[in-house]
Amino acid sequence: MFDFGALPPEINSGRMYAGPGSGPM
Repeated sequence: MFDFGALPPEINSGRMYAGPGSGPM
């Protein structure tokens, strides 16, 4: 898991759409 708070919104969105990071939505 990655610290979304430490990543820019752009990467955050990419992670969310990627799948593994689709938790917080």
